[in-house]
Amino acid sequence: MGASDLKSAPDIAELARAVEDLERRVAGLEAQKALSGAETLTGEPASTSVPAAAVPSVLAPGLFGRVLLGLAGAYLLRALTESGFLPQTVGALAAVFYAGGWLFSSVRLSPRDRVAATVHAVTAVLILCPLLWEATLRLHALSSWSTAVILAAFVLFSLFLSWRRNILEPVWPAVAAGLVTSLALFVATRDPLPFTVCLLTMAAAIEFAASRDHCLGVRGVMAFAANLAVLLLSYLATRPKGVPEGYVPFASMAVIAVQIGLVVIYLSGTVIRTLVRLLHITALEIVQTALALAIGLGGAYRVAEQSATGAAAIAALSLLMGVASYLIAFAFLDRRTGRDLSFYTYSTCGALLVVAGSRLLLGASMAVALLWSGLALAATWTGISAERKTLRFHGAAYLLLAAGASSWASLTTMALFGDRVSLWPPPMALLLIMMTAGLAYAVFGRSKQPAEESILERLTLLAIAAPLLASLAAVASLALLRLLPGAATGRTTLLIGTAVLVAWAGTRTNRRELVWLHYAFMALAAWRLLMSDFQRSHPALLAVSLLAYGGALVLLPRILRSSRALDAAKHDAAKL
Repeated sequence: MGASDLKSAPDIAELARAVEDLERRVAGLEAQKALSGAETLTGEPASTSVPAAAVPSVLAPGLFGRVLLGLAGAYLLRALTESGFLPQTVGALAAVFYAGGWLFSSVRLSPRDRVAATVHAVTAVLILCPLLWEATLRLHALSSWSTAVILAAFVLFSLFLSWRRNILEPVWPAVAAGLVTSLALFVATRDPLPFTVCLLTMAAAIEFAASRDHCLGVRGVMAFAANLAVLLLSYLATRPKGVPEGYVPFASMAVIAVQIGLVVIYLSGTVIRTLVRLLHITALEIVQTALALAIGLGGAYRVAEQSATGAAAIAALSLLMGVASYLIAFAFLDRRTGRDLSFYTYSTCGALLVVAGSRLLLGASMAVALLWSGLALAATWTGISAERKTLRFHGAAYLLLAAGASSWASLTTMALFGDRVSLWPPPMALLLIMMTAGLAYAVFGRSKQPAEESILERLTLLAIAAPLLASLAAVASLALLRLLPGAATGRTTLLIGTAVLVAWAGTRTNRRELVWLHYAFMALAAWRLLMSDFQRSHPALLAVSLLAYGGALVLLPRILRSSRALDAAKHDAAKL
């Protein structure tokens, strides 16, 4: 080997070490890159050279700087407008588009920059809302309707921008600013109609988005604002002294259209989600549907009644929606989803709408009492034949409403407790409730064996039996006074006898609702004994009443004990 070979050997060894060192460095860089990629795929932040503690101090000034830059641009437009370089209307519209640009930029950022996206949306709000307030109230560059249109368009634009990625960063600031500004201008401009329409437009857009599972988080806030605006507008329209001085006048039909719009928006949203998409109804939808019906239909009827236009149409609309709700509940939901919360919501809504519509159409008269009595019999018979407990319960509710609509309660009280009663023949209201309750109880009571009835069915029977027995006692009391005009104290004995007879019949037929009712009749007899007999009766007649009451107190426990012994014997026989 030559001298040159010996000289180059150390150089070759050094080159080999350099190559090995380079390979180690490349391998380390590749491993770090792979680790960074894996962290990015799993959603964990990749390591950076900036310490974690330094990130907030770097980020916050930058975001705050963006806000200041946005406000600087808004004030530049204001300066150009106030100097006359731009007309007021042009300057206001330019600022609106400028705010829209900031809102648009909030969705152009990276999906990971959620804080920055929110800051951009808030900047848009800080630009738009003070501008609209000043342009509407101080400069009068925009009318109330123009401002309302801009606010609604701003919220709709935020929904459009958030649609593709279903994000709330641009929506929450826009919706919050839109509803707060609308309600504030509602009061400040004294022109409530445009801003109520604005809020309903926002509500309709959000309900449409919610039907596609977008922006569900803002539904409750928007519903509250829409309810409040329509309620305030209804109050102003039906104020006894008229619309307050200084308010912009509005037509009654426009108010009715807004009220019906509230009902349509939230009924449509609930129907789409529960019937079209077959989603379970939520607590928010139940509460909001009830509030929309109460505020919308109730307010519309008051406005129509005051203006003497459209009351019959609103009542007919209520009846139509009630029948539709019944059909949806029993012809659709009962078959497809069963008797779940949606079923009970629609069936209850149907009953309430039918009651409200008929009450609005016929008023508090015998006509509506006759209608509700017919509905009580129809619901009870249909519930028995189709085995629908809900309809049986509705039948009892219609019966009680019919009793309330007529003068049944006052007539029954007068017949049982009045000092001077000269009613004969018995009034129509008394006979109507007695016959309706009797037929309903006969149909209901024969449908099942008493042992097979649930607690809800027993309570329903109790609600039917109570007005039936009270009506029978009242008619018997009137007959007694007709035959013996001076025997007013005999009504106490009549109540005591009714209590004993009801307890005996209940124990013999195993009808627990009758057993429960005998306590009520004993309580009524005790009230009459204390408040009437002790104060007005002759001592001899008072002695008869006391003997009757004491004898009943001795007899009733024996009747109830015999019933328990009979039940025990039947139970033992069933075991054998």
